[in-house]
Amino acid sequence: FKLTMPQAVAQEAWVIWEDFLDLMQWIFDPDKDSPPASSGLFLGVLEHFGEVPYTGLLHLEPKPGYLENVMTDIDRAVATRCLPPGQGQSMAGRLLHIDGTYEGRAGRGQIVALREHIAAGVPELDAKTIAALKFHLLLGALKPFRKVDLLLGRRRRICIYSDASCEPVPNEEFPRVVVSY
Repeated sequence: FKLTMPQAVAQEAWVIWEDFLDLMQWIFDPDKDSPPASSGLFLGVLEHFGEVPYTGLLHLEPKPGYLENVMTDIDRAVATRCLPPGQGQSMAGRLLHIDGTYEGRAGRGQIVALREHIAAGVPELDAKTIAALKFHLLLGALKPFRKVDLLLGRRRRICIYSDASCEPVPNEEFPRVVVSY
């Protein structure tokens, strides 16, 4: 369970929650149990609530070290031009997880090339997959992490991502990504 509450009542809410768990006789993993904080790890995503009272924005990013480990694995695959299908499947899942922390889920379209590589069943990377992996390296360097607006009524403009495309460009290393919103 994840509880969110105003900081002013966090300690009292925690005591009530603990009493409720005792009443229900529910037992949770004590290693995952943590008292209220302005930041917390939930399903591998670090959620920062500290600015919510001031800006209304919740900041999301991958747990510490996760992005760096994935980028190291991508660097290795691009340098060797090799990614066995099993490792490719793992990488696709990890990239999909990271993509959930990016604004507009910007990397999702590039995972298609990796899925095609996995389906081909060969370890050697083709130019299309290498370009897609390089795109993920660029995203990882930019770190365009999501900011979730919890006070929608205060915003002058809200962007809704409705469609996106990713197409190879002849004689270019990186594909063209167009986002419609």
